Amino acid sequence: MQKNNSRIFISYFLFAFVAIIIVFRVIYIQKSDEKFSSSNAPKFFEIEALRGNIKAENGELLAISMPLYDLHVDFSVIEKEIFDSNINELAARFSKLLKKDEGLVKKEFLKAKESNKKYYPIAKKVNHIDLQKIKKLPIFIHGQNKGGLIIEKRTNRQKPYGILASRTIGILRDENPVGIERSFNKNLSGTNGIQLKQNIGKNRWISKKSEANMNPIAGNDIVTTINIDFQDVVENALADGIIDNNASWGCAVVMEVTTGRVKAIANLHYDTINNQLDEYYNYAIGTHMEPGSTFKLASLISGLEDKKFKIDDVVNTGNGVYKFYDKEINDSKKGGYGELTISDAFIKSSNIFSKIINDSYNDNPWDFINRVYKFGLGKPLNLDLPYSNNLFINNPNERSWSGISIPYMAIGYEMQFSPMHILTFYNAVANDGKMVNPTFIDMIKKQNNVIYKNKVEVLNSSICSKATLNKVKPLLQGVVEYGTAKKIWTDNYSISGKTGTTVTNYSNSDEKKSYQTSFVGFFPSEKPKYSCIVLINDPKGNYHYGGDVAAPVFKEISDKIFAMDLDLQKESAYDKISSFLPKYNTAKSNNLEDIVSNYNQILIQHDSASVSQFLIKSITNHNKNIKNLDLNIMPDLRGYSKREAVFHLENKNIIVVAKGTGKVVSQSIKVGKKVYAGQEVILNFL
Repeated sequence: MQKNNSRIFISYFLFAFVAIIIVFRVIYIQKSDEKFSSSNAPKFFEIEALRGNIKAENGELLAISMPLYDLHVDFSVIEKEIFDSNINELAARFSKLLKKDEGLVKKEFLKAKESNKKYYPIAKKVNHIDLQKIKKLPIFIHGQNKGGLIIEKRTNRQKPYGILASRTIGILRDENPVGIERSFNKNLSGTNGIQLKQNIGKNRWISKKSEANMNPIAGNDIVTTINIDFQDVVENALADGIIDNNASWGCAVVMEVTTGRVKAIANLHYDTINNQLDEYYNYAIGTHMEPGSTFKLASLISGLEDKKFKIDDVVNTGNGVYKFYDKEINDSKKGGYGELTISDAFIKSSNIFSKIINDSYNDNPWDFINRVYKFGLGKPLNLDLPYSNNLFINNPNERSWSGISIPYMAIGYEMQFSPMHILTFYNAVANDGKMVNPTFIDMIKKQNNVIYKNKVEVLNSSICSKATLNKVKPLLQGVVEYGTAKKIWTDNYSISGKTGTTVTNYSNSDEKKSYQTSFVGFFPSEKPKYSCIVLINDPKGNYHYGGDVAAPVFKEISDKIFAMDLDLQKESAYDKISSFLPKYNTAKSNNLEDIVSNYNQILIQHDSASVSQFLIKSITNHNKNIKNLDLNIMPDLRGYSKREAVFHLENKNIIVVAKGTGKVVSQSIKVGKKVYAGQEVILNFL
């Protein structure tokens, strides 16, 4: 009985053991089936949308997304017979197409086939044209299932013009994206699509129909205000300026006066390690620095608007050193200039200019500071590009304020602006007082349809009165004609502007001084079309003044832009003709007789000539008029700039007394009178 019980127990035990094994087996099979089913179930894949293009104003591509392809081969699916009969031709044509060694390619393919590699890489970043050729090669022509060719698409962002305006165009990256790529990322990105795919084995997927499938929608195109030709000019001129002056970095911006459209912007840094120039930071909008003497224009306008002084008031520069408490401000000329009118103090960039402003605002410094804010200089610009706003204007509420703050602020210290801020202010002066916001974007296009068009944004309808503008504009032209920027004067067209030289380490007297040089202005002076700022930091060559370092770069830029812009040349030619001709009272535009009668002093006989021929003759006779100096006969200098008039007279040793600024409006010796060496001639300018 006991023996039977033992047998029964063993039987139950064996039965239970077998049952457990069966249960575990069933569970294993079920899990395996679930795993198999899951791996082969259809899945939705995200399809990347093609990123929109960034274009120049004429439609040329500045940034474009190009589809590129990575290629792999599943050698396990290629039949041996197909492989053996085609490997030689495949290796030969594939190596020729991708410029690889034929023998090495064949060796690698043979080795991969022998091992039945399922995901063997053969090429990366193949363009669409080469891909189509590869798909037609022996073996690969049979497709993925029989030819083993696995194609993986990727999108690559390319800049057809290389580094041209690269910082402004921007960089799209996971960390710290910059430029237009960042600011307009939502517009450029588009909408990704969705595609249902089925795994047919060995991780090979084919598309399946589904109501949920959605094609990707390409991103919008951004059309910028950048002029390719201007941009090339600016970058090359800036590069030369940095290299010639052994500087650390520089920036330059060209803006259209009436619209604020940025036509070119360059930011170059000299990489001493690699001995090359690169563009890795947007200094023009991201760097906030003390502007130095370029700010004297704002100081001058403040005093004139607040009626603190008159343009022809006289200031004594003394010995060139002015002391405020325990600080000394040295003049731009050692030993000083003696007595100067305020206008000449500005043109010569005398630092004793600070005394004028201090005397005017020392008792009420907030009047000066508030005036600067009224200009619009104290407000951030509404730029299309991301930037850090580090604007600073010292005031009595700041711990940094002291008794010397107003004198220092008068000449551009104890404040910080970006180069773009300073340019925007000067652009307002060129634009008859209207301050417009700088912009880099012209429009946004969806396919070929314009969905957004940028408009001119007015930041300040009038920075000051027309009367004040009429007083300061001739001074800016005077800076170039006979002031601190006289090296860049040209008789081809007129330039107005102001030099700036800032000591960047003035707080440390023991350290060798380093400088930041600048020139900001506009051209042509009479009808400004473009404004421009050039800033070059830490020049370590023979020169460190704005007139010697930054101004020549400005001149190279303006010269080439003037040569490119045919409309500018036409206007300039007309202005020259107009300046040559004396003024008349009245004449109908279609009555040549009336015109001739008003210009009888230049002795043109009327015939059947056209008006254009008439004007040509006028110019010819005017040039002859100047040559009358050779005959010791006084010419008609009306309409001439100070530089031009003084040049013609002093060449004959005639003493010139110049009064005012601008163009000659009258002369003390009448036209046609004899003049002699040593004789004094008074010229009045307006």
